[in-house]
Order: sequence, then C-alpha cells, then structure tokens
Amino acid sequence: MRVIPLLITLVLLVNLTLMGAYAQNVEAKNVIVYLEEGRFAGWPANQGIWNWGDEIVVGFTLGYYKKDPDGGHAIDRDKTSTLRQARSLDGGETWTIEVPSYLNEEEEEADPSELEESIDFSNPNLAIKFRSNLFYYSTDRCKNWNGPFQLPDFGREKLLCRTDYLIEGKDRLTAFIAASKEGTDDEGQPLCIRTTDGGKTWENVGWICESPPKDYGYAIMPSTVKLKSGAYLSMIRRGGKFDGVKKW
Repeated sequence: MRVIPLLITLVLLVNLTLMGAYAQNVEAKNVIVYLEEGRFAGWPANQGIWNWGDEIVVGFTLGYYKKDPDGGHAIDRDKTSTLRQARSLDGGETWTIEVPSYLNEEEEEADPSELEESIDFSNPNLAIKFRSNLFYYSTDRCKNWNGPFQLPDFGREKLLCRTDYLIEGKDRLTAFIAASKEGTDDEGQPLCIRTTDGGKTWENVGWICESPPKDYGYAIMPSTVKLKSGAYLSMIRRGGKFDGVKKW
C-alpha cells in the first residue's frame, strides 16, 4: 500500500510470469486493485488471499483517508470502516470489488454461532477465512460465505486471527493464529490449532514461541508452509524488547 495526497492505493504484487522451479530472476508487476479519492484501502494480510489458477480473491479493509501526524496508519478512526473483497479472473491483471456475503445491507455481520455441520476440506473450491476470534468458509470460491463461527479462546482473553492454514485431509485442517499475551489483552503470541472433524471442534496443538514480555512486545501474523519432511516453517511478525533492548 502506498499513500499519495487524499488517495490510498491498495497494491497487490502479482507475479505474472511462469517460471521453472529453480528460476533465479522473478519478473513482477504492480497492479492497482482499488483506488478512490479520500478512501483508505489496506490490510489484506488481516483478511486473506485465495487463488484457483488465474482466479484470485483478496480481502481488505475499506475506510476513509486521514493522515496520521505520528506516521501510523492513514485511516480516519472517527469514521466507519468496513470489509471488501476483490476478485481477478485473469491472474491479477484486472479486478472487481465485491461486498462479502456475510455482510448485510447495513454492513453488519450476523452474531457468531457454533458450526454444526462438518466442512469438507477436500472441496476444490473451498476457502477458509480466520479473523479475530471467528472463522468463515465458502464452497464456491468466496462468492457465498458461511459464518461467522466461533473459535474457542484457548485460555486467552482474545484471539488475533489472520488467515493462515493448511488442509491436510477431508476433515483435518491445521491453522496458525495468534492470541493475546497471557494475562493481558495485548497482542500477542502465535499458536497452532487443528480440527480433525471438519471444523466442529478445535485443539491447541502448541504455542509457536514464548510469549513476549507483558510490558512491550508482540509476536503475531504467522505465515506458514509445510516442508517435504512434514515439518512446519512459520514466519512470525515480531517486535518488542529483547535482552532489554527494543528492536525488530
């Protein structure tokens, strides 16, 4: 995302070149997904991105632009923001903006509920979305969403979920999320959770790292791949105080 006067551009970096597995040079192209004067569009990492070949869907937050004199996010906190998703059918060249189906005409979501019917994770058109303490699923490439559904709190005051998951069977999915630090509602500490019954129940497989200090520090937003060995490799956004020194 880059800021220009009164304009916020949501930019998705799209790789438009087919390359071999061992290619060294990547040709990339920047494409504007959303641009409207006076509006803020950003934080796709908080919502999720899914693709089926050349069809790509990405979620983002839509609000109003306001420059932060302290250098923070340029969104007007006094005005209402909402959620949108963008869809491309040509590998990222062109995009259309959509209202997610879980929002009603007033831009509101239904109250969260417990999932009663198992999700078939083998569906090739499936998309799963994690946000805050909720999850959603779509069986038709994000055109229609089911949810929100409630996740357990795993013993913490709140969850800070973003979308990061691996499908490992018809009924099994492993997700990587974050929760508030122990004994506080501040972010955060990442953890690995899993369902083996299609999303009806979830277990805490394990905390990914030690909780940062309560007074300052966070470890959030895991992004994970599964290696050939079966091990998980997860990149964590980390900032805080380590050995008495504030650093990234």
